[in-house]
Amino acid sequence: MNASDHTSTITDYFRTNYTKCPKSTFFDSPTFHTWSCHIISLFTLPMNVYATYLIIVKTPRKLQQMKYCLLHLHSWCFFTDLLSGVFVVPYTLVPLCAGHGAGLLSDLNVPQPFQIYTFVVAVAGVGFAIAFMFENRQNSMISESWFRIQNKSSRFLFYTLNYAFMISFPIPAFLDVPDQETAKMELLQLIPCPTIHFFSDKVFVLIVQQTMSFKLVSAALFLAFVQILFFAIHSFWCLSNTMKNSRVSEKTRKLQRKFLLAVSIQVIIPLAVCVLPVVYFTFSMFKQFHSQALNNICFMIMSLHGFLDSIVMIYVITPYREYTKTVLFRTYQKRQSIISVVGAESTRYTF
Repeated sequence: MNASDHTSTITDYFRTNYTKCPKSTFFDSPTFHTWSCHIISLFTLPMNVYATYLIIVKTPRKLQQMKYCLLHLHSWCFFTDLLSGVFVVPYTLVPLCAGHGAGLLSDLNVPQPFQIYTFVVAVAGVGFAIAFMFENRQNSMISESWFRIQNKSSRFLFYTLNYAFMISFPIPAFLDVPDQETAKMELLQLIPCPTIHFFSDKVFVLIVQQTMSFKLVSAALFLAFVQILFFAIHSFWCLSNTMKNSRVSEKTRKLQRKFLLAVSIQVIIPLAVCVLPVVYFTFSMFKQFHSQALNNICFMIMSLHGFLDSIVMIYVITPYREYTKTVLFRTYQKRQSIISVVGAESTRYTF
């Protein structure tokens, strides 16, 4: 089936060629995707608020230097969760660079390009915040090293350049937005039978040729991933080798190693949830395979990242874990006390 066969417009294609395509299901629909993300948000957002409270109020003095890095990373995760579950809710037609927001911002008629740009920058923000957290750990633990950013001005430049890249790397994709109907007809050459919602006026085509988007995303992933690996590996290496001969006590070194390991676990476990969706999206793009139901499910899985980040952070960082256990224990005791009082009153009136 070819998009050019007997068709000149999207409407013609929909009335002729598309009638031969399999019918879309409810799981392909924006409704399924939107409601699923909203339901997930009912769990993620309260957990994010609680984790924010812990970082701001319950971080002990000895971890104050780490407090702001944790808050910085958590803020980006929180912001991304808000966008993916409430405000943007990206309905993306992978492997095509097309889709639309299905959240509150679309209800308020906020332009689709702005929604796409904001969401992409937010996701990139999470990646670079992870890199900054490991850089902070390296800088605070290692006093002398060729690979440590020594003075404040150099660190300021390092952070500024990273942020400048983070907010600017998606811009080239928005500089030459194609005519929407022409672009959709070209995309139908690649995927002749997309979901029926592809033909909605809401769907926005950002790029026809996927090469540019692949290069932009790859550049951002590479830059963030290389920095994360470098600062993490260098920190662990210094803790295990060079610091043995330093003035830092064995007890302090063990504490630093333990906390660095906790931070690494906090990063790795939530990211591990995104592995399968990323593998699927990569396969989809290279093989030009389209299943909107799988797209929706993968985005739902990835939207759990912030929730898992909060859960793991509370578990691996001892002060947060102990405070949470105390709160849960008090809640349990209070509930048991109420049950006992109600039981006693019932017995009293029975006799």
